[in-house]
Amino acid sequence: MEHRCQCSLSCDLVFFICVLCTVINNVTAVPCNFATSKDGFKAECDHCRLTKFPGDYPAAVTRLDISFNFLTSLVGLADPSFIGLRQLDVSHNSLTSLPDDAFRDTPHLQELSLEGNALCSLWGDVFRGLHNLTQLTLSHTKLTQLSHVTLSHVTQLTYLDLSNNQLDPVPAEALCQTPWLQVLNLGTNALRTVGDNVFMPLLNLQHLILNKNKLSVIHQTAFNGLRKLRVLDLSGNSLTLDNSTYPPGVFSPLVALEELYLAGNDDSAEGDYPLNVFTPLPSLRVLSIDTFSDAYFGAAFTSLTRLISLTLASVDSRGCGLKRLTNHTLHAFRHSGLRTVVISDCPLFDVEVCAFCDLPKLSSLTVNLSEHILHLSSLLLALYGLQNQTMDLVDFSDNRRLDLPNILDMTNTKYLYNTCIKQLDLSNNDIAGVSSRGLSMDSPWLKCLRHIDMSYNKLSSGDRSLFMKLLFGATNMEIIEAQNQRAFTVGDNNRPPGDASKQPDYTFKINTAKSLRVFNLSAAVQELGQLPKEFNFAQGGNITTLNLAYDGAFYCDITITGLTAIKDFDFSGNNCFVLGTGLFQHMTTLRRLNISNVHVTQEFLLANGSELLRPLRHLEVLDLSDNDLMDLPDDLLRHQLRLSWLGLAWNRFQTIPVDVSMQTSLSHLDLSHNNIPSLDPDVRQTLDNMAANHTVTLRLRGNPLTCTCQSLDMVRWLATTVVRLDGDNHNLAYDDDYDDNGREYPCVLEDGGIGSTGSVMAQWEAHWRRCVGLAFLTVSAVALLVQVLGLLLTYLLWSKWTYVRHAWYVLRHLRLPRRHDFENDAVFVYADCDLELAFKIRKAVGLARPGLRLSLLADDIMPGSFLAEGIARSVERSWKVVLLVTQTFLQDDWSGYSVLQAQGSISDTLPDRVLVLMVGPLQPWTAREPSHLSMRTLLRMIPESCVYHMPGALTPQHNIWATLGDRIARDPI
Repeated sequence: MEHRCQCSLSCDLVFFICVLCTVINNVTAVPCNFATSKDGFKAECDHCRLTKFPGDYPAAVTRLDISFNFLTSLVGLADPSFIGLRQLDVSHNSLTSLPDDAFRDTPHLQELSLEGNALCSLWGDVFRGLHNLTQLTLSHTKLTQLSHVTLSHVTQLTYLDLSNNQLDPVPAEALCQTPWLQVLNLGTNALRTVGDNVFMPLLNLQHLILNKNKLSVIHQTAFNGLRKLRVLDLSGNSLTLDNSTYPPGVFSPLVALEELYLAGNDDSAEGDYPLNVFTPLPSLRVLSIDTFSDAYFGAAFTSLTRLISLTLASVDSRGCGLKRLTNHTLHAFRHSGLRTVVISDCPLFDVEVCAFCDLPKLSSLTVNLSEHILHLSSLLLALYGLQNQTMDLVDFSDNRRLDLPNILDMTNTKYLYNTCIKQLDLSNNDIAGVSSRGLSMDSPWLKCLRHIDMSYNKLSSGDRSLFMKLLFGATNMEIIEAQNQRAFTVGDNNRPPGDASKQPDYTFKINTAKSLRVFNLSAAVQELGQLPKEFNFAQGGNITTLNLAYDGAFYCDITITGLTAIKDFDFSGNNCFVLGTGLFQHMTTLRRLNISNVHVTQEFLLANGSELLRPLRHLEVLDLSDNDLMDLPDDLLRHQLRLSWLGLAWNRFQTIPVDVSMQTSLSHLDLSHNNIPSLDPDVRQTLDNMAANHTVTLRLRGNPLTCTCQSLDMVRWLATTVVRLDGDNHNLAYDDDYDDNGREYPCVLEDGGIGSTGSVMAQWEAHWRRCVGLAFLTVSAVALLVQVLGLLLTYLLWSKWTYVRHAWYVLRHLRLPRRHDFENDAVFVYADCDLELAFKIRKAVGLARPGLRLSLLADDIMPGSFLAEGIARSVERSWKVVLLVTQTFLQDDWSGYSVLQAQGSISDTLPDRVLVLMVGPLQPWTAREPSHLSMRTLLRMIPESCVYHMPGALTPQHNIWATLGDRIARDPI
């Protein structure tokens, strides 16, 4: 009868659990973020791995973003919550076709994006009923054709994006249904010809983009009717610069055209520009065009009097053949208002001195070459034609010759003096020297200069010092960029810690311009060395960004003053070991801090971390990556309640070392490349709660995750959570080679093999049943053990017989040993390598409980005597024996003997004579080590109250020492 009752109870329990799990599996929450604004109620359901539309919206939705999911149909749009929908984004899903009347339940839709779905073609009445639609995006949908009926229902369209498809020819019949179209993007398709009057019905078109097709023919009447067109992009095609490709009058209808892009078409080295092609463009302001090797802009361009921007550049390494820039190349633009000239990725090897003399209104000049055949000196001498002019930008970056280094001297900078340049970019030029006579403090250009970029050069230390003095003399300077000097190898921070006694005891004063805002010296100095105690930016009240990363600084116990407006500070890559607790004391406005890879020690951060970051109450970004950390102080981020980005990658954390529940603004947490096996349920729940209010990104790549019964819930969480994980990158989702494996991590299986969270999730129910079966087996085993409770009680009494007998002695008032009967109150037994630790602990206990007679093994063992006899004698003379159990102690040759002596000291009259103090993390004990077996036996002999755990270094004021002292002084239990 009893057996049948137990069976019935187990069956009922199994049935109940199965029903409960079924209910849980069928309950689906809406994994979306909701927001209310003046435009209505918005639902953000992107990157949620949805296969269908979620339901139960709290209000009528006017804007829905359900992009980057796995939808295969739009049947969910029939939900009554979408009746007033005005904006819908279903881009980057798995839609392959759309039925007729697919949007019949959303008649008020104004903006629709289907980007990134493999639709291939659109036929019939897909958009029927969308009479209010004004914006339609169909890019990256693999369209090969577009039916004229398809767009007949969206006649109010003003914006249509058909780019990145396979259309050929231009879908003229479909486009004629949209007379109000203002923007048409047909870029990156397979178009070969622009036919006659193909855009004639589009009388309101203002932007026409045809770039990166295969166009080689443009008919003379191709652009008829486009009298309102302002932007025409024909770049990146196969159009040659001659009258056969551009017949006379082809641009005549474009009377309002302001921007024309023709670059990246013609690779011809020789030729002449077609005549009478650009004459009908009186409103043209921006022109991008191909060039020949000895280009001359003649009479064909003299009518462009309103031109303000000219670009001579390659597109995908095609189009710009310019090799020589002569004094007459740009002569045709002398009567224009040309303000911007860009020459990029051209094989230019010669620039004449007066190349820019015909451009009196020029204010922005950019020359970036990729062939590395033009010397920087030629460009600097070409500033001759810009003397006494005010230039907003001169960009001569990336103009280095591989066979000849650049030197800034008096010869090549002589025309720089009288040119007022606000922004000068000389980066990536291999500048290897700066002459003191070449740049003087009284140069007019220094008085105008606001932004200078000298990064990615090869300045030596002397040249950098001279150059920085000149820059500090620029009274209007706002931005200094001198990072990444290639005269040395960056990243050599394998120095030993500095010596505090050798730290320079003075204040290093830096006099910058009052207007300076950005100061970037990252990897600009090979070795700053041991820093002085204080850096003072005397006029740094406007500096918002300071970058001193990878500058070879070590022992960073410093204070930085004068930066009252600092927002961004990067000190990464230095060999600090310690950071001055007052380093950030005067940076209370700091928003972003990078102290990754500074080799800060674990001990320093545990002791001083909270004090170090205390002043930074406005901090939003903190990077502590690559510091070999295992733990963080519990109160490290107690004052950083605005933190949104936290980088903890490339450390040795085994759990999340911060309380994420306190960081309510956190949106990005990088825990990649640590030692984290699993995430606690509380942490997962906290992250989900945060993701319900704002986007949260979690990086876990490179951790040894486990896929066991204990972590099965975490595996499911990784697959279903709305928190964005490593691979949730929407910028790659339309790529054919893109593999969204961000939620699939390698993991250790129950049997020790290597699998993945994705494969476990695919068989989740089988794994769940196996784990639940183990749980029921455990319950059955417990029930069986209850039946033998009497035997267990007997066994426990037998194992504690020593304490029972001791209690019997006490009850009979027999004479028991007392503390004053022994020479020492306690002796500390330890491994030789832990002698210093033993001294510290004896001192801490002595201070906590004065009057105790505390001894070390070293006190009783005389030099030359037998160690075994010394250990035995020390134990015999002491009232209590304190074992300092560390990993070193367990590996010591004498640890087993010491433990055996401690066991032998336990008797009926002194049952708690041995105290065990476990220090630090201990590796698992094995049965093969004798010392491990002895410790197991000892721990079974003594009560739990005689075992103490010390996780690491504790202060002398910690209450454990007083507790230990009381235990030593008390009488037996």
